[in-house]
Amino acid sequence: AAYEAERAAADENLYTKGYEQYIQQELDRAAEHGTRTRDGLFYSLYDLNGDGVMELLPGGKGSSVVEILSMRDGESYQYADFRKFIFLSDLYFTVCENHVLELEKTKDNIAEIRYYFRAEADGLTYLEGLEKVEDSWYSLPVSPVEDPKTEVQTAITEQQAQAIIASYIPLETQPERQQMKRYGEPVKPIPWTD
Repeated sequence: AAYEAERAAADENLYTKGYEQYIQQELDRAAEHGTRTRDGLFYSLYDLNGDGVMELLPGGKGSSVVEILSMRDGESYQYADFRKFIFLSDLYFTVCENHVLELEKTKDNIAEIRYYFRAEADGLTYLEGLEKVEDSWYSLPVSPVEDPKTEVQTAITEQQAQAIIASYIPLETQPERQQMKRYGEPVKPIPWTD
């Protein structure tokens, strides 16, 4: 019982103590699973909504992300939570023009899914999504839910899907990724490896 109370207090503090505290707690949790897990934690800092505050995009190597934190009145808070979108694979982000965030994933190597969100003052607003299953495209007009079988979808053509994708223009410069264990150090570009 004491352990559970201690864990609940740690989870409550996770978002209110600033980015450094959040990163340290994530590193401590990962250390329980070994150095390799800890070394696989990365982050980016980027002002998604243009308010002058850098949001924290924690995740894995590459541009994977599970949640986003922001700051208000000197305290961090959870700006977005993508755990319900992950299902069986990681989400990879791309920052697009007009404060749009594209999240993309491949599901079981047979489906491609893209979600588009606009970064607003207090969080993300779902714009639309696309799913490609084998050779068929579907529009996802409603924000995804935890059970993908209940997802609202409408069949669309390849041309319609490509027009939607082309309407979200990725920024030329994407946020740099840095290992969490190096938080506070100047960001160094990470060489791309497959």
